[in-house]
Amino acid sequence: MSFHRRRTILRIHYALVHLTDGRFVAETVTQWGWSNPSSFTEVVGRTPGRYQADLRGGAK
Repeated sequence: MSFHRRRTILRIHYALVHLTDGRFVAETVTQWGWSNPSSFTEVVGRTPGRYQADLRGGAK
């Protein structure tokens, strides 16, 4: 696995941990290196807000 790929996986992991803790979406994605929530969505496949809602039981 390349360094770039490992770094991306770690960034995703820590961003998701922060979202799980209920931190603000914009703060989380910019802290972990994305320019905005849309760029995070391109990598992860769903919006940070949707991820938080799913954790709170919003997914049916």
